[in-house]
Amino acid sequence: MVGNQTLALADNWAYLRLELSWLDRLLRLAVARQRQDVKEIDRVAKSKVDQATSHWWKGLISLEKQIGNDDKHQRQPNIPGLTNPPLPNSYQQQLEARIKASYAQGIVLGLPCLRDRAALTLFEKNLALITLAPEVNRRYGQLYGYLQGTEGESLPTVDLVFRLLCRNDTDWRDARARLTSNSPLIKLGLVELLDANAQTLLERRLKLDERLVNYLLAASPDPQVLESLVLEKKKKLSSILEISRIPKHWSDLILPAEQLGSLQHICRQWQLQSQVDIVWGFERVPRRSQGTRAGIVVLLTGPAGTGKTTAAQAIAHSLQRPLVTTDLALLDSYGQKQVWAEIMATSPTVLLVKSAQEWLGRNGSLTATEINQFMHQRSTVPEKSEHCITMLTVEQRQTVKPSIVRQLDRIIEFPLPHEGARLQLWQQAFPAQVPLDPDIDWQFLAQRWRLSGEK
Repeated sequence: MVGNQTLALADNWAYLRLELSWLDRLLRLAVARQRQDVKEIDRVAKSKVDQATSHWWKGLISLEKQIGNDDKHQRQPNIPGLTNPPLPNSYQQQLEARIKASYAQGIVLGLPCLRDRAALTLFEKNLALITLAPEVNRRYGQLYGYLQGTEGESLPTVDLVFRLLCRNDTDWRDARARLTSNSPLIKLGLVELLDANAQTLLERRLKLDERLVNYLLAASPDPQVLESLVLEKKKKLSSILEISRIPKHWSDLILPAEQLGSLQHICRQWQLQSQVDIVWGFERVPRRSQGTRAGIVVLLTGPAGTGKTTAAQAIAHSLQRPLVTTDLALLDSYGQKQVWAEIMATSPTVLLVKSAQEWLGRNGSLTATEINQFMHQRSTVPEKSEHCITMLTVEQRQTVKPSIVRQLDRIIEFPLPHEGARLQLWQQAFPAQVPLDPDIDWQFLAQRWRLSGEK
C-alpha cells in the first residue's frame, strides 16, 4: 500500500506535467536536429537559390561527407525526419505503474481515461498530448511553428506529429493508416483535421475538440463528461449514416430493359465474384497485384425520382445485405467528413451515397487524397472480407470530375419515364388497401402529367 501511495500521482495536473516533460525532451531533440540540418544546408548550399530549394534537394542527397556501400545511414528509412528514438521501455513502464497506482487511489487522469475509453494506441494517445500542449503553454505552439517553418502558427500539422512520433518508415505507414481509416480520435470528431483544401494530408493541422480540451485540463476530470462526449459523438455518427429498412424488389423498378439489365448484372457480378473467392478458394490468389478490381463502384445519374434509390434498395434486397445510405446534401462540410470517416472505418458491403457531387464535384468537401482513399477502399477487398458495392448518385453526370469518372466500373443513366412507364407508376402509387374509384382514367394521368416517380 505504501508503495502504491508513493507511485500515485497527486492529480491530473501532476500527470500532465510528467507527460509534458517527456514532450519537452522530444521537442528539444527535434529542434537540435533541425538546427543541425540548417547548418548542413548552409555548408552545402552554393547560392541563395540552393538555400531556397533545400526543402527539395536535401531529401534526395546525403549531407554526409562520405558514404560507403556498408554505411549505416544507407540502412535508415528513406522518409526524411523519421529518426526519432523510441520511448524508453523503462519510462513507459514506470508511467503505466504510476497510472495504475493513481487509479487504485481513485485519482482520475484525463488522457489515460480517454485512451482506455476510446481504445487508443500509444501513437494516438501521444498525438492527443501534442495537440493539447499549446492549450497549456504558448511556448509549444511557438516550437511547432519553428519546426514546421510556419512562424506564428500554433497548431501541429500531421507531418510534425509523424516526425515526432514515428521512428521509421514502418511506424510512419502504420500511423498514417490509423489516422486515415479507423482512428477513434478522427472518427468521433475528438480531433479535427483542419485545412480541408490542403494538397496533402501532411499539411493539414490538428485541433482538439474544445470540450475535450476542458476535460483533459481539469484538475479532477469527471468521467461522466468524457462518457457523455463520446456517446454524443457516436450518436451524431449513427444519425448521418443510416441503414435502409425498406425492401424493394425488381418489380418495383420501372426502367427501360437496358438499365434494369445493368443493375441485375451488378448483382450477378457480386454473387459470382463471392463464389469464385469464397467457395472456390481464389481469395488466396493475389489478383489485385495484377490490377484486378474486386469491389464495384457505380455512378447512378438522373433527375430526382427516376428510381436511383429504389434501384439500390432492390440490389441490397436481392443480395440479402443491409443497405447503408447517406445523403450528403443534408450535411454540412463537417458532417460530410464524419460520414467519410465512418465509411472508411466500417467498410459497409452495400453502400448508397446520395448527392455524391458534394464529394466528387469540382468544389467537393473532400481532398484529392481522401477521394483516392475512398475509391481505393471501395474498389479493393481485404482478405476474408466481402466484396463491396458502392452506388453514387448525382442528377447530372457533368458534376463529377472526369478523373473520378475514369475510375468507375459502370455508369447507369436513369431517364425520365415515358408515357408507358408513367402509366405503371400511377397504378403502383397507391397501396392495395386504398379505396379507388374504378372510373379513374389512368391513361389520361400518364399522358397529361409528365412526372417522375418521386412522391
